[in-house]
Amino acid sequence: MQKLKHGKDAKELANTVIQMLLPYKHLVHSITSDNGLEFAEHQLIAKNLHADVYFAHPFASWERGINEYTNKLIRIYLKNEFRFGTRFICQIYTASIK
Repeated sequence: MQKLKHGKDAKELANTVIQMLLPYKHLVHSITSDNGLEFAEHQLIAKNLHADVYFAHPFASWERGINEYTNKLIRIYLKNEFRFGTRFICQIYTASIK
């Protein structure tokens, strides 16, 4: 997980996704996203990761199942006031590579 410096900038998001997933390229077969403008550079992501990119239909959260399930778990176990700061992101990253 990484926070974008310029919000929903498509080029920045594409470069960040590529940078974060490149070490796992052999495991990434497809990516499903919502229809936000930040995914306008989806072809760049697909080309660099050799993966298919799909877009969920509006208001069809079941098409992004693992994402919605993860969000549900976060809402259950963390208080609404919880801030996803750099320290938390570092802890998640550290736990994920063990």
